Amino acid sequence: MKNTKKKVALVIAVVFILSALCFPLVAFNSKDPSLNGLDGLLENYFQYRKETILIANNEKNNDREHVNTKLSEKVANTEDERIIGIRNYLNECNLKINKVDATYEILDSDFSDNSIHVFVYESIDFDWTFTDTNTRIKSGYGTEHDIFIDTKTSIITDDLFYEKDFSGIATTNRTYIYTIAEEPKVNDINPIDISNFKSNSRSYNVNSAVSYALSYSSSSSGTTSYNPKYKNWAGYGGDCANFVSQCLYAGGLTMTTSGSYVWYYDDAGTPCTNPTHGPNASGSWNSHTCTADDSASSSWTGCSSQRAALVNLYGCSLYGPNYYTNSSVYLGNLLYTNSGGHVYICTDASSTIRCYTCHTTNRLNWPFDIESTSAYILRP
Repeated sequence: MKNTKKKVALVIAVVFILSALCFPLVAFNSKDPSLNGLDGLLENYFQYRKETILIANNEKNNDREHVNTKLSEKVANTEDERIIGIRNYLNECNLKINKVDATYEILDSDFSDNSIHVFVYESIDFDWTFTDTNTRIKSGYGTEHDIFIDTKTSIITDDLFYEKDFSGIATTNRTYIYTIAEEPKVNDINPIDISNFKSNSRSYNVNSAVSYALSYSSSSSGTTSYNPKYKNWAGYGGDCANFVSQCLYAGGLTMTTSGSYVWYYDDAGTPCTNPTHGPNASGSWNSHTCTADDSASSSWTGCSSQRAALVNLYGCSLYGPNYYTNSSVYLGNLLYTNSGGHVYICTDASSTIRCYTCHTTNRLNWPFDIESTSAYILRP
């Protein structure tokens, strides 16, 4: 009997020791990424990224010794560069951060024998003050991350993200992230002559368009802030032009359904009247029956054709592409990247650095210095 007890105790001890030795590997082989340590590791990492923003804001030096997450030298160096970039951005834009909140959301994960690949969306919300005008605003943005973790050491070995419109630092140039990209320099202004174009009769209220923009966007991932009455194109090439069209329509532009140029959204006679519906639930048009049969003109959902339609139909003034001063943009103006792949609407023009709002990737009242970006400006 005594020998049996000793054997049982020995087995328990061995199991305990092996469990302790193998914990990192066991912790990161769960098929549920919310279990057994992954959440804690990511929470520490994104808390550190939040702290680097505050370090840049307060002009302090980064102290790697106080980082609770193990980072590869590559990732740690990127954060050091990011601090410098954020500090430069704040100084150039005359911005001071009063408060910053940051959250993350695990969108997907992929497990292998030695590593985990986690797809994460980071939301950052700010309370800013423009130091030149003492104007205080709230804004936010989101950034997608591909994070790679070594399961044996629990070290974050790589973090791929596109954040060039904030810190100036990017570790990937993935084309499916719709943010400002660097454009080739254009030396001459090429304003489009609209003197011979016939404008449709219209009434346009800038404040109504801006109010709509601020109501139906956020810094959070996905489409939860989007207006469910409209189909969205977030998973089908980007929702930025569709969103801007909605803003213009809310501001009073009338749809045009016939002629050489058209601009319209058609709910097919089945408008969504249920406010609890999410737009394109689960990322599928068919999952939201109210909008599944909706359609829209290419000028409603595409940047380049949208520019042409707005100029030809409504006499909107289009300038560019060029490098402009920030003061060239007024409240409610549209800003298109030179490549034609993205569009913003100006939602705050109270300070020298204008603030913009857009979809895919979501930006809410985001301060952006356009003087280093070649772009089109469109004035409705």
